[in-house]
Amino acid sequence: MAAVDEFKIQQWMVENRSLEYVEGVLREMDADIETFEAYVVAFKKAKRSKRVTNGFILMAAGAVLGFVGFILTVTNIFPGMFYVTLFGFTTVSAVLVGWGLYLVLE
Repeated sequence: MAAVDEFKIQQWMVENRSLEYVEGVLREMDADIETFEAYVVAFKKAKRSKRVTNGFILMAAGAVLGFVGFILTVTNIFPGMFYVTLFGFTTVSAVLVGWGLYLVLE
């Protein structure tokens, strides 16, 4: 298998390049088929890894927000904000967890 320059892959990730751009650059370099496929696979893997990491971060944020909403609702520290803590925090945390699951499972 051809050696892949990880620095170049990370550079494309930082620049938020698309797969079409990467394929175009590889065509301009006149890369052989094995190198071309190795770079495309490595780029897709890096994109997927970034997406999964963001998904886990969103799920963790949603879980923490849901726990905070639960604690505030049960203890009823702010009686005037009972419904905000009950429904607001729960809704936002459920959306964050769902969005995170979508990113991880897709």
